[in-house]
Amino acid sequence: MASSTSRNSNQFSRSEQSFISAEPRLDGRNRDDFRLLQLTEGCLPQSHGSCRWKNGICSVKASIVQPSARYPTRGVLTIHVDGHLMRSQYDPLQTKLQQLISLPNNGDEANRLIIQEGAYVWQLNVDVWLLQLDTIDAISLAIRSAVQNTVLPRIHAEDLTIATDLPPISLAKLYTPIVITITCVSASLILLDATELEMSSSWARIHIALDEQVQVCGTRWSSTATLTTQTIADCIQLAVQAYSKRLASIAISTATSDALTLAGAIVLQ
Repeated sequence: MASSTSRNSNQFSRSEQSFISAEPRLDGRNRDDFRLLQLTEGCLPQSHGSCRWKNGICSVKASIVQPSARYPTRGVLTIHVDGHLMRSQYDPLQTKLQQLISLPNNGDEANRLIIQEGAYVWQLNVDVWLLQLDTIDAISLAIRSAVQNTVLPRIHAEDLTIATDLPPISLAKLYTPIVITITCVSASLILLDATELEMSSSWARIHIALDEQVQVCGTRWSSTATLTTQTIADCIQLAVQAYSKRLASIAISTATSDALTLAGAIVLQ
């Protein structure tokens, strides 16, 4: 990828870039390797769905709302990110997540969120609490896991009462998009799943949201130099190629009773 860039004080030196290019990176990974992400589902019994990982916890609570005029037959997804830092630290991350992650707008699984077409749908309120700032990639995977852990009661459309005689609705096969970030350290040095040090030394980061069919459903980027159309296209192609590898880097387990107690304590702090 070619692009004109101006060096800043945070960038790696040429020798450091040469070291990373030769592989491995400082943590032993190759440039296209992902770190293992361990997710634990069902850690918050008071939520409709939940997931925790090393750096945070994600909760899904559902409510009944009227659909938007733009999408009358589509459920609603809201994302809120918070933590122990100042609110301003989380606003950019929350905005990017809300822009990149949406619910599927068709298919049997998406239809599970419709209570009465054009009148009532489920709104999934996703709350992410971060113990420390994490990548948008990891958070998108935690959100998908929490959504797929979600179980909703069946509702009588006539009076919006719970249908106790019918089995609940599982969203186990509802796939929200995941985000893969391409980090450009130099014009020729491109990394997947960059560490904080690598990101601080980069001149561009491109966030690419991919759905279950590995179709691009959103892109956002930040850069200290001009990104060419070819650069963006190359990064999108790399993200698409890395989709399966990203999913293979996830280990999902179910919360035990001890984990439930710990997760509850974290939320109450």
